[in-house]
Amino acid sequence: MLNGGLKAWLSAGKALSTRPPVPSGRGNFSAKPQKNLLVDYQGVKENLGKAPWQLVDARDSQRFAGLQEPIDPIAGRIPTAINQPWQNVTDKNSEKVKSTAELKAQFDTLGNGKPLLNYCGSGVTACVNFYGQYLAGRRDALLYPGSWSDWCAHQ
Repeated sequence: MLNGGLKAWLSAGKALSTRPPVPSGRGNFSAKPQKNLLVDYQGVKENLGKAPWQLVDARDSQRFAGLQEPIDPIAGRIPTAINQPWQNVTDKNSEKVKSTAELKAQFDTLGNGKPLLNYCGSGVTACVNFYGQYLAGRRDALLYPGSWSDWCAHQ
């Protein structure tokens, strides 16, 4: 991940190229999904009210409150969820990820000691919170990849 994006790269005086990269050989990457970090719809539904985790909604406060829903057919949130918009992982200018200390202060107060189960609209921006929690030292973060789109499809 490039903290600060292209702007930070250019500010650091780094070069850009328009030439396509030439592969240097065959890689050895092997994806190993960690299914123990994922919770599906059934797992969320069955654990409402007695969850071993705290649901964390990464969407903006307007969507969390059910005041607007630009994508899904139903507005709202999953019961028991708290709101922690994904943009809060970055600094006030939304240019760089906050420091480890700032992220720790932000995420350690959530969940009363329970793991944090992250969701958003479709599972993408929840990963920003998931990553922020990882940077903060939390190794108990979970992800509901189906997120609100999956949840409201079952309602």
